[in-house]
Amino acid sequence: MISIFKDIEIKEFDSSKTSKNYLVLYHGRIFEINSLVKSVVEYVKQGKTENEIAETISKNENISLTENHIQQIKENIIQKISSDNENSIVDSIYFKIKFISPKVVKVISSCLTFFFNKFIFIFLNILFVLVFILIAPIIFAKSDLSNPNNFFPSILLTTSMILFHEIGHSTAIEKFNLKQEAIGFGFYFFSPVFYTNSTQAWMLDRKRRLIIDYGGIYFQTLLLIPLGIYFYFSKDLLVKNIITYNYIIIYLNLNPFLKFDGYWIFSDLIGVPNLRQKSSGFLLKLFQKYFLRKNIQLSFLEGLKKPVRYAFLFYVIIVNIFFGYFIFYLLPFFLVSFANEVIHNFSAFQESLVSLIMFKNLWLNANIFFSYIIKCGLILFYIIFLWKLLIRVYVLLKVNFKVK
Repeated sequence: MISIFKDIEIKEFDSSKTSKNYLVLYHGRIFEINSLVKSVVEYVKQGKTENEIAETISKNENISLTENHIQQIKENIIQKISSDNENSIVDSIYFKIKFISPKVVKVISSCLTFFFNKFIFIFLNILFVLVFILIAPIIFAKSDLSNPNNFFPSILLTTSMILFHEIGHSTAIEKFNLKQEAIGFGFYFFSPVFYTNSTQAWMLDRKRRLIIDYGGIYFQTLLLIPLGIYFYFSKDLLVKNIITYNYIIIYLNLNPFLKFDGYWIFSDLIGVPNLRQKSSGFLLKLFQKYFLRKNIQLSFLEGLKKPVRYAFLFYVIIVNIFFGYFIFYLLPFFLVSFANEVIHNFSAFQESLVSLIMFKNLWLNANIFFSYIIKCGLILFYIIFLWKLLIRVYVLLKVNFKVK
């Protein structure tokens, strides 16, 4: 146990809490602790016994602690180290594959850090807004995303731009001299995603964390600026589709309810880490306190500054409305819609497969084939998500109502 504590790193945490808090970093795991737990960890690292720690803290802090209290604190830390890391999206991603090593990421990102120069950063963001205003009426006037001739190349080129999005996060990490992690691919909920582990960013102040949060979207806009200018003069439909897909992806990334960039941006803006965990935990405590009549304290709110408290309560309301809409309406709607498309287009899928084997109309049939495969994959992940959700609901019911 002592060897584990020796590898723990502690730094002061920039948050909106009225009291001073700290972060524990252990091999990529990160979580928040108070000053008392910080003292315990530091004394354990010094090799002091539980009895010595209890006596020292009791004397210095004018409180009464026993060996059992210290043992409990140590066990809680070990438990948090071994649990899922709420401060990172990586633990929420399934079927992870790392395909760009940290060494290569560092080489690429070190060449691009000049984009985070203050004046370049401001200028390019203003330029993106101006280009968006210029082309938005044309882009959104009439959508042609369903055209099978453009679908596959649009998705392919958009995917490469999303990869550049992750390089944006890595470049911001490099800008602040943090350790680089690999860029990988996996699935978050039912969506394929690229990812990089930026957990160490929590050791920075909020302003720098916000730059890392926004770095991915910022790098996407760097590509959209020349594409937007080119489209304005050429009216190329393929470029139009690529721009539209990227606008949609940026819009979805700004969603503060799922663990996309918008979630981390909002979390750092109000200074509340573990935002989704705290919001669901707060709602559960409200339920236990007012419906189950349990003696539950809502001390978390009291530790926040007043404006942040209101922002957090607003988030709790909105995020639960969103997930209610998502789970009970949007998810079933898309599941049924995609299932109908898969059933009705099965013959077209068979024909496209045969044509691909015969090397006929490769481009068109590849579009039909892969769009069908993608929809089948989405259906599978919808089902997996619903199954995992039912398991979580069952566990909550079992804990609170003693369901057997």
